[in-house]
Amino acid sequence: MRIALAVALGLGLAACQSSEVSRSLGARCDKSAECDDRCLLTSDGYPGGFCTLVCDTSDDCPVSDSECADVEGGACFYTCSDDPSCAFLGVARVTSICFAAGLDAFVRPVLLGFGLVSLAIAAAFIVGQRDVRRLLAYSSVEHMGLLVLGLGLGGAGAYGVVLHALSNGLAKGFMFLAVGNVVLATGTSTASEIRGLRHTLPATAVILIVGLFAVTGSPPFALFISEYTILSAAFATGHPWIAAVTILFLIIIFVGIAAMILEIAFGAPDPEPPGERGKVTPERPWLVVAPATLAALVLLLGVYIPSPLASALASAAIVLGGHAP
Repeated sequence: MRIALAVALGLGLAACQSSEVSRSLGARCDKSAECDDRCLLTSDGYPGGFCTLVCDTSDDCPVSDSECADVEGGACFYTCSDDPSCAFLGVARVTSICFAAGLDAFVRPVLLGFGLVSLAIAAAFIVGQRDVRRLLAYSSVEHMGLLVLGLGLGGAGAYGVVLHALSNGLAKGFMFLAVGNVVLATGTSTASEIRGLRHTLPATAVILIVGLFAVTGSPPFALFISEYTILSAAFATGHPWIAAVTILFLIIIFVGIAAMILEIAFGAPDPEPPGERGKVTPERPWLVVAPATLAALVLLLGVYIPSPLASALASAAIVLGGHAP
Protein backbone atom coordinates (compact mmCIF):
# COMPACT_ATOMS: atom_id res chain seq x y z
CA MET A 1 0.00 0.00 0.00
CA ARG A 2 2.79 2.40 0.88
CA ILE A 3 4.52 1.73 -2.41
CA ALA A 4 1.32 2.44 -4.37
CA LEU A 5 0.68 5.68 -2.51
CA ALA A 6 4.31 6.75 -2.92
CA VAL A 7 4.11 6.18 -6.67
CA ALA A 8 0.83 8.12 -6.89
CA LEU A 9 2.18 11.02 -4.87
CA GLY A 10 5.43 11.08 -6.80
CA LEU A 11 3.62 11.14 -10.12
CA GLY A 12 1.41 13.95 -8.94
CA LEU A 13 4.33 16.06 -7.80
CA ALA A 14 6.26 15.28 -10.95
CA ALA A 15 3.29 16.28 -13.07
CA CYS A 16 3.00 19.62 -11.29
CA GLN A 17 6.72 20.36 -11.34
CA SER A 18 7.28 19.21 -14.92
CA SER A 19 4.27 21.15 -16.15
CA GLU A 20 5.46 24.38 -14.59
CA VAL A 21 9.05 23.93 -15.76
CA SER A 22 8.00 22.80 -19.24
CA ARG A 23 5.99 25.93 -19.75
CA SER A 24 8.85 28.06 -18.47
CA LEU A 25 11.34 26.42 -20.80
CA GLY A 26 9.14 26.92 -23.82
CA ALA A 27 7.26 23.66 -24.10
CA ARG A 28 4.09 23.78 -26.21
CA CYS A 29 1.00 21.67 -25.72
CA ASP A 30 0.62 18.79 -28.07
CA LYS A 31 -3.05 17.97 -27.54
CA SER A 32 -3.87 14.74 -25.77
CA ALA A 33 -0.62 12.95 -26.64
CA GLU A 34 1.29 15.17 -24.21
CA CYS A 35 -1.62 15.18 -21.81
CA ASP A 36 -1.59 11.43 -21.36
CA ASP A 37 1.98 11.53 -20.06
CA ARG A 38 1.01 13.88 -17.26
CA CYS A 39 -2.14 12.22 -15.97
CA LEU A 40 -2.32 11.12 -12.38
CA LEU A 41 -4.91 8.44 -11.76
CA THR A 42 -5.56 7.56 -8.16
CA SER A 43 -7.95 5.18 -6.47
CA ASP A 44 -11.66 5.72 -5.78
CA GLY A 45 -10.92 8.92 -3.89
CA TYR A 46 -10.10 10.69 -7.18
CA PRO A 47 -11.46 8.55 -10.01
CA GLY A 48 -11.34 11.17 -12.76
CA GLY A 49 -7.66 11.91 -12.41
CA PHE A 50 -6.26 15.25 -13.43
CA CYS A 51 -4.07 16.55 -16.20
CA THR A 52 -2.27 19.82 -16.65
CA LEU A 53 -1.78 21.02 -20.20
CA VAL A 54 0.68 23.86 -20.26
CA CYS A 55 2.18 26.25 -22.78
CA ASP A 56 5.04 28.65 -22.62
CA THR A 57 3.33 31.96 -22.06
CA SER A 58 5.77 33.75 -24.32
CA ASP A 59 4.67 31.77 -27.38
CA ASP A 60 1.36 31.31 -29.16
CA CYS A 61 -0.38 28.12 -28.11
CA PRO A 62 -1.45 26.01 -31.10
CA VAL A 63 -4.21 24.30 -29.14
CA SER A 64 -7.51 26.00 -28.43
CA ASP A 65 -9.39 25.81 -25.14
CA SER A 66 -12.09 23.68 -26.73
CA GLU A 67 -9.55 21.10 -27.92
CA CYS A 68 -8.29 20.76 -24.36
CA ALA A 69 -11.76 20.51 -22.85
CA ASP A 70 -11.72 16.80 -22.15
CA VAL A 71 -9.13 14.05 -22.23
CA GLU A 72 -10.57 10.52 -22.02
CA GLY A 73 -12.91 11.37 -19.16
CA GLY A 74 -10.24 12.99 -16.97
CA ALA A 75 -10.56 16.47 -15.59
CA CYS A 76 -8.29 18.58 -17.77
CA PHE A 77 -6.95 21.89 -16.65
CA TYR A 78 -5.59 23.90 -19.57
CA THR A 79 -3.53 26.68 -18.06
CA CYS A 80 -1.82 29.35 -20.05
CA SER A 81 -2.53 31.62 -17.08
CA ASP A 82 0.45 30.22 -15.19
CA ASP A 83 -1.43 29.55 -11.97
CA PRO A 84 -0.26 26.33 -10.24
CA SER A 85 -3.38 26.02 -8.06
CA CYS A 86 -5.16 23.61 -10.42
CA ALA A 87 -2.14 21.31 -10.62
CA PHE A 88 -1.74 21.51 -6.84
CA LEU A 89 -5.30 20.26 -6.37
CA GLY A 90 -4.27 16.79 -7.53
CA VAL A 91 -1.35 16.68 -5.11
CA ALA A 92 -3.58 17.87 -2.27
CA ARG A 93 -6.13 15.16 -2.96
CA VAL A 94 -3.52 12.39 -3.03
CA THR A 95 -1.91 13.77 0.12
CA SER A 96 -5.23 13.86 1.97
CA ILE A 97 -5.69 10.16 1.11
CA CYS A 98 -2.25 9.39 2.52
CA PHE A 99 -2.99 11.34 5.70
CA ALA A 100 -6.30 9.50 6.13
CA ALA A 101 -4.38 6.23 5.82
CA GLY A 102 -2.09 7.27 8.67
CA LEU A 103 0.98 7.73 6.47
CA ASP A 104 1.85 11.26 7.58
CA ALA A 105 5.41 10.44 8.57
CA PHE A 106 5.97 8.69 5.26
CA VAL A 107 4.52 11.45 3.05
CA ARG A 108 5.69 14.68 4.66
CA PRO A 109 9.44 14.27 3.93
CA VAL A 110 8.62 13.69 0.26
CA LEU A 111 6.57 16.90 0.13
CA LEU A 112 9.27 18.89 1.91
CA GLY A 113 11.91 17.65 -0.50
CA PHE A 114 9.91 18.52 -3.60
CA GLY A 115 9.05 21.92 -2.14
CA LEU A 116 12.66 22.88 -1.54
CA VAL A 117 13.78 21.60 -4.94
CA SER A 118 11.06 23.65 -6.61
CA LEU A 119 12.16 26.79 -4.77
CA ALA A 120 15.77 26.15 -5.78
CA ILE A 121 14.83 25.74 -9.46
CA ALA A 122 12.75 28.91 -9.39
CA ALA A 123 15.51 30.93 -7.77
CA ALA A 124 18.08 29.70 -10.28
CA PHE A 125 16.02 30.61 -13.34
CA ILE A 126 14.40 33.85 -12.13
CA VAL A 127 17.74 35.57 -11.58
CA GLY A 128 18.88 37.02 -14.90
CA GLN A 129 15.63 36.22 -16.72
CA ARG A 130 15.01 38.57 -19.67
CA ASP A 131 11.39 37.82 -20.62
CA VAL A 132 8.71 39.06 -18.26
CA ARG A 133 6.23 36.30 -19.07
CA ARG A 134 8.83 33.62 -18.50
CA LEU A 135 9.66 35.40 -15.24
CA LEU A 136 6.06 34.98 -14.10
CA ALA A 137 6.14 31.34 -15.21
CA TYR A 138 9.15 30.63 -12.99
CA SER A 139 7.43 32.58 -10.23
CA SER A 140 4.72 29.92 -10.42
CA VAL A 141 7.38 27.27 -9.89
CA GLU A 142 8.29 29.14 -6.71
CA HIS A 143 4.71 29.27 -5.50
CA MET A 144 4.16 25.60 -6.32
CA GLY A 145 7.14 24.88 -4.09
CA LEU A 146 5.68 26.95 -1.26
CA LEU A 147 2.32 25.18 -1.53
CA VAL A 148 3.92 21.73 -1.39
CA LEU A 149 6.24 22.85 1.41
CA GLY A 150 3.37 24.09 3.56
CA LEU A 151 1.44 20.89 2.91
CA GLY A 152 4.42 18.87 4.07
CA LEU A 153 4.87 20.91 7.24
CA GLY A 154 1.26 20.50 8.30
CA GLY A 155 -0.30 22.26 11.27
CA ALA A 156 -0.86 25.94 10.60
CA GLY A 157 1.13 25.47 7.41
CA ALA A 158 -1.93 23.87 5.81
CA TYR A 159 -3.90 27.06 6.50
CA GLY A 160 -1.09 29.06 4.92
CA VAL A 161 -1.30 26.76 1.90
CA VAL A 162 -4.98 27.37 1.16
CA LEU A 163 -4.62 31.11 1.75
CA HIS A 164 -1.56 31.14 -0.48
CA ALA A 165 -3.33 29.28 -3.28
CA LEU A 166 -6.13 31.86 -3.24
CA SER A 167 -3.85 34.87 -2.94
CA ASN A 168 -1.41 33.72 -5.59
CA GLY A 169 -4.24 33.10 -8.02
CA LEU A 170 -5.40 36.70 -7.62
CA ALA A 171 -1.89 38.18 -7.66
CA LYS A 172 -0.70 36.22 -10.66
CA GLY A 173 -3.96 37.04 -12.42
CA PHE A 174 -3.48 40.79 -12.25
CA MET A 175 0.20 40.49 -13.10
CA PHE A 176 -0.58 38.61 -16.30
CA LEU A 177 -3.31 41.10 -17.19
CA ALA A 178 -0.80 43.91 -16.73
CA VAL A 179 1.84 42.12 -18.80
CA GLY A 180 -0.82 41.49 -21.41
CA ASN A 181 -1.38 45.24 -21.62
CA VAL A 182 2.36 45.70 -22.15
CA VAL A 183 2.50 43.11 -24.94
CA LEU A 184 -0.62 44.58 -26.54
CA ALA A 185 0.94 48.03 -26.57
CA THR A 186 4.53 47.14 -27.47
CA GLY A 187 4.32 43.77 -29.24
CA THR A 188 6.96 42.15 -27.05
CA SER A 189 7.64 40.95 -23.51
CA THR A 190 11.44 41.18 -23.67
CA ALA A 191 12.62 43.42 -20.85
CA SER A 192 15.27 45.24 -22.88
CA GLU A 193 12.65 46.33 -25.44
CA ILE A 194 9.99 47.65 -23.07
CA ARG A 195 12.01 49.78 -20.67
CA GLY A 196 10.58 53.12 -19.58
CA LEU A 197 6.96 52.05 -19.02
CA ARG A 198 6.46 54.88 -16.53
CA HIS A 199 6.49 57.19 -19.52
CA THR A 200 4.69 55.07 -22.11
CA LEU A 201 2.23 53.06 -19.97
CA PRO A 202 2.18 54.77 -16.56
CA ALA A 203 -0.88 53.04 -15.06
CA THR A 204 0.35 49.60 -16.10
CA ALA A 205 3.80 50.41 -14.72
CA VAL A 206 2.25 51.19 -11.33
CA ILE A 207 0.33 47.89 -11.37
CA LEU A 208 3.52 45.97 -12.20
CA ILE A 209 5.35 47.62 -9.31
CA VAL A 210 2.47 46.76 -6.98
CA GLY A 211 2.58 43.23 -8.37
CA LEU A 212 6.30 43.02 -7.64
CA PHE A 213 5.61 43.35 -3.93
CA ALA A 214 2.46 41.22 -4.06
CA VAL A 215 3.90 38.12 -5.78
CA THR A 216 7.08 38.21 -3.69
CA GLY A 217 5.10 38.08 -0.46
CA SER A 218 5.86 41.56 0.83
CA PRO A 219 3.62 43.26 3.41
CA PRO A 220 0.84 44.30 3.49
CA PHE A 221 -0.32 41.91 0.75
CA ALA A 222 -2.06 38.58 1.37
CA LEU A 223 0.89 36.49 0.20
CA PHE A 224 2.93 37.91 3.07
CA ILE A 225 0.39 36.49 5.52
CA SER A 226 0.36 33.08 3.83
CA GLU A 227 4.14 32.83 3.53
CA TYR A 228 4.59 34.00 7.12
CA THR A 229 2.14 31.31 8.24
CA ILE A 230 4.04 28.62 6.34
CA LEU A 231 7.39 29.76 7.75
CA SER A 232 5.94 29.90 11.26
CA ALA A 233 4.78 26.32 10.82
CA ALA A 234 8.33 25.33 9.94
CA PHE A 235 9.56 26.65 13.28
CA ALA A 236 6.58 25.22 15.16
CA THR A 237 7.14 21.72 13.77
CA GLY A 238 10.86 21.72 14.58
CA HIS A 239 12.25 22.51 11.12
CA PRO A 240 14.06 25.84 11.54
CA TRP A 241 16.58 24.90 8.83
CA ILE A 242 13.76 24.56 6.31
CA ALA A 243 12.55 28.04 7.24
CA ALA A 244 16.09 29.42 6.87
CA VAL A 245 16.63 27.83 3.44
CA THR A 246 13.20 28.98 2.29
CA ILE A 247 13.88 32.56 3.37
CA LEU A 248 17.19 32.49 1.48
CA PHE A 249 15.46 31.35 -1.71
CA LEU A 250 12.71 33.95 -1.27
CA ILE A 251 15.31 36.71 -0.95
CA ILE A 252 17.04 35.56 -4.14
CA ILE A 253 13.71 35.41 -5.97
CA PHE A 254 12.74 38.87 -4.74
CA VAL A 255 15.99 40.31 -6.06
CA GLY A 256 15.52 38.62 -9.43
CA ILE A 257 11.92 39.76 -9.91
CA ALA A 258 12.63 43.27 -8.61
CA ALA A 259 15.56 43.68 -10.99
CA MET A 260 13.36 43.05 -14.04
CA ILE A 261 10.23 44.91 -12.94
CA LEU A 262 12.17 48.01 -11.90
CA GLU A 263 14.15 47.86 -15.14
CA ILE A 264 11.07 47.85 -17.36
CA ALA A 265 9.32 50.49 -15.24
CA PHE A 266 12.15 52.99 -14.71
CA GLY A 267 14.86 51.99 -17.17
CA ALA A 268 15.84 54.20 -20.08
CA PRO A 269 14.06 53.09 -23.28
CA ASP A 270 16.03 51.91 -26.30
CA PRO A 271 16.90 55.06 -28.32
CA GLU A 272 16.60 53.16 -31.60
CA PRO A 273 13.95 50.45 -31.14
CA PRO A 274 13.94 47.76 -33.85
CA GLY A 275 11.25 48.23 -36.53
CA GLU A 276 7.62 47.86 -35.55
CA ARG A 277 8.57 46.86 -32.01
CA GLY A 278 9.41 50.51 -31.33
CA LYS A 279 5.83 51.66 -31.82
CA VAL A 280 3.87 51.83 -28.56
CA THR A 281 0.08 51.85 -28.68
CA PRO A 282 -1.43 54.40 -26.27
CA GLU A 283 -2.61 52.94 -22.97
CA ARG A 284 -6.30 52.05 -22.82
CA PRO A 285 -7.73 53.03 -19.42
CA TRP A 286 -10.45 50.36 -19.43
CA LEU A 287 -7.80 47.64 -19.70
CA VAL A 288 -6.35 48.76 -16.37
CA VAL A 289 -9.59 48.34 -14.40
CA ALA A 290 -9.47 44.53 -14.08
CA PRO A 291 -5.84 44.18 -12.90
CA ALA A 292 -6.27 47.13 -10.54
CA THR A 293 -9.36 45.49 -9.02
CA LEU A 294 -7.53 42.19 -8.47
CA ALA A 295 -4.59 44.06 -6.94
CA ALA A 296 -6.97 45.75 -4.52
CA LEU A 297 -8.39 42.35 -3.52
CA VAL A 298 -4.91 40.96 -2.79
CA LEU A 299 -4.18 44.02 -0.67
CA LEU A 300 -7.52 43.70 1.14
CA LEU A 301 -6.89 40.05 2.02
CA GLY A 302 -3.55 41.07 3.49
CA VAL A 303 -5.27 43.51 5.84
CA TYR A 304 -8.58 41.83 6.55
CA ILE A 305 -9.98 38.35 5.89
CA PRO A 306 -13.79 38.21 6.14
CA SER A 307 -15.12 35.72 8.70
CA PRO A 308 -16.90 33.46 6.16
CA LEU A 309 -13.72 33.21 4.10
CA ALA A 310 -11.61 32.58 7.20
CA SER A 311 -13.95 29.75 8.19
CA ALA A 312 -13.76 28.23 4.72
CA LEU A 313 -9.96 28.41 4.76
CA ALA A 314 -9.85 26.78 8.21
CA SER A 315 -12.11 23.95 7.02
CA ALA A 316 -9.90 23.38 4.00
CA ALA A 317 -6.82 23.31 6.23
CA ILE A 318 -8.40 20.59 8.38
CA VAL A 319 -9.06 18.49 5.28
CA LEU A 320 -5.36 18.83 4.42
CA GLY A 321 -4.34 17.58 7.84
CA GLY A 322 -3.71 20.94 9.47
CA HIS A 323 -5.52 23.65 11.40
CA ALA A 324 -6.03 27.39 11.53
CA PRO A 325 -3.27 29.38 13.27
